[in-house]
Amino acid sequence: MANANYYNNSFDFIRLAAAFGVLISHSYPLAGLSEITYAKNISVGTLCVYIFFSISGYLIQQSWDRSKSVIAFIINRILRIYPGLFICLLLSTILLFFISNYSFLEYFRNIKTYQYVLTNLIPILMPWQDSLPGVFESTIFPIAVNGSLWSIRYEIVMYFVLLSLILITKNRLSFLIILILLTLFTWSYAFVIGLKDPGQVIWRVQFFNLDSTFLFRLAPFFLVGAALAKLPIIIFQKYIFLLILITLVIFNNSDLNMPILWIGLPYCIIFLAIHLPNFFKNWAKHGDFSFGIYLYAFPIQQVVSNSSYFKDSHNLLILTSSFIVFLFAYLSWHLVEAPSLKMKRPLIKYFRDLYV
Repeated sequence: MANANYYNNSFDFIRLAAAFGVLISHSYPLAGLSEITYAKNISVGTLCVYIFFSISGYLIQQSWDRSKSVIAFIINRILRIYPGLFICLLLSTILLFFISNYSFLEYFRNIKTYQYVLTNLIPILMPWQDSLPGVFESTIFPIAVNGSLWSIRYEIVMYFVLLSLILITKNRLSFLIILILLTLFTWSYAFVIGLKDPGQVIWRVQFFNLDSTFLFRLAPFFLVGAALAKLPIIIFQKYIFLLILITLVIFNNSDLNMPILWIGLPYCIIFLAIHLPNFFKNWAKHGDFSFGIYLYAFPIQQVVSNSSYFKDSHNLLILTSSFIVFLFAYLSWHLVEAPSLKMKRPLIKYFRDLYV
């Protein structure tokens, strides 16, 4: 099976670049400008989210292959997401009160203040809420507090999908391939019957408070990434990479772009993670800041973009936001995320002993 050594690859650098890609992409609509696009109906920010899902499927499948423990799988996923997410939601709720149009009592007595935290902590059980009382009501991009958090619920669902496959079958690669082929077939069918957006073929399906169209677009990246983790690393060859890259460019604005991207993007990202020069490897030896950047970028950009100092300078807005976001991400990693991850072994040992 594929085995991009955890300590000798460029995944950390790619995730960091993707996190800043989301920040830069969001800076355009937050400043009242048109968002930059990769292809038809796909913004650069959305493409970066696809990169996150591709890497996640690959690395989480490898994580399971190393541990083969359901307890470890669940604890690893919880500790990687929830401590950082909870502190981000808590800080956002408290700090953004100071720019709210509501008084202290109005703000903290309002049920929406607490719903914002809860709907983002238990996203698959509650409809998503991205607003706080009186916050960002008169901005260029109104009401939205953290427009990046929408993807976390889809990430969590994919963890459940992969865990289900782990529990029900030993031949996981076959099931992953079947799911990928079913997705491709459904997309092709929708395209043939003339849907303008083939993702709308399942838009009526309600699945754990998720937009099924979004899930339909995101899931294949995760599944293909997981499938590639089950294949020999020798498949990641330069000539295949170049062929896929050329194909992606040719079909960049085609109706076939999305299904080609499902297969091509995970392959290209994993190829780069394995084959990029050593300079790009071990990038996170001083900290993995990508998740913190992803968490804090949007609300900080909302605040900065509405300051009169940055109204006429989009580049200065990006630079200032990036500096503040990186500071928050640095603190998040060193004060919240890294200490939480150190609890992995004690917690795994505790739960294993509990059920022995």
